[in-house]
Amino acid sequence: GTVEADTEWTRLRIIKDCEVNGVRFPKSFIIDVKSADALKLVEAGNAEPVEADAPQMPTAAVAE
Repeated sequence: GTVEADTEWTRLRIIKDCEVNGVRFPKSFIIDVKSADALKLVEAGNAEPVEADAPQMPTAAVAE
């Protein structure tokens, strides 16, 4: 990895209640964490990546 990877942010959706650096996050919460922490959370099965263009809050689909 590069030094830049340590400063990049990754958006995750928490899929299991967990704790990151002393902060508790409830299931379904969306958080931005450093890439290294994101990797640990995903590997532990506590979170999943969120697409960059995904809305943070659920929105109703509009039928056309």
